[in-house]
Amino acid sequence: MLKIEKLSYKIKNKLILDNISFAINDGEIVALIGSNGSGKSTLLRILARAIKTNKLNKYEKNIFYLPDNFNLPRNLYSRDFLINISRIFNKTYDIDEILRFLSIPNQKIGSLSKGNKQKLSICIGFISNANILLYDEILDGLDQETIKKIIIILKKTNKTVIFVTHYIKLFKYQKIRIIRLEEGKIVS
Repeated sequence: MLKIEKLSYKIKNKLILDNISFAINDGEIVALIGSNGSGKSTLLRILARAIKTNKLNKYEKNIFYLPDNFNLPRNLYSRDFLINISRIFNKTYDIDEILRFLSIPNQKIGSLSKGNKQKLSICIGFISNANILLYDEILDGLDQETIKKIIIILKKTNKTVIFVTHYIKLFKYQKIRIIRLEEGKIVS
């Protein structure tokens, strides 16, 4: 279980997160939503331990964090890339099936559309050995059908997943728990 209690965080006397508390069960998928500047990405970076704070409770340290500006190798083919990722993590996956299911063409990554690069990036997390996956705005711009497919795959992994997004409609019909953050506070 990922549990945060009374977490506050300031940058140069500006309160970014204000006494927030929540718990996420193992294997749960959560959408962290809110407007620009609400503290979503900062919270994700704290959970990923990219920002240090002594207010964070101990929890599983096997975390995969994908920031919103993640760059992929341009000259590798998408299939070869995922095969290499699965070898790094000593995992066996039917890479061709993943590419087919998510409609990712096997071509040089540099020539893929933004959406296909996003889907490929998401694959890194579920192939990894991490128990907790943190994705910062990786779904923004993807169509509803693609998001449904990604959720199907992620649910099968039994990993805890947090997606940061601005768009609640992405998860409206997915039976995904939503945590709304506004002005550094969790609101219902």
